[in-house]
Amino acid sequence: MGRPDEAIDALRSARVRGELEPAAQAFLALALADAGRPGAALRAALVALAPHLMWYGDAIARYADELGGD
Repeated sequence: MGRPDEAIDALRSARVRGELEPAAQAFLALALADAGRPGAALRAALVALAPHLMWYGDAIARYADELGGD
């Protein structure tokens, strides 16, 4: 979009659920990185990834929770 703060607001307010949720989280991670918020971007990416991991998904999710946002 070229306007990461607007993208972040739009993605967070959309409250996407179901099969599109990982994609929305991935775009949120990209927007956060673009906005200069690498910690929050990493957390969003890990939150999107964790449910799809056969091994260590719970550990990744807990780690992401501990990261918090920046």
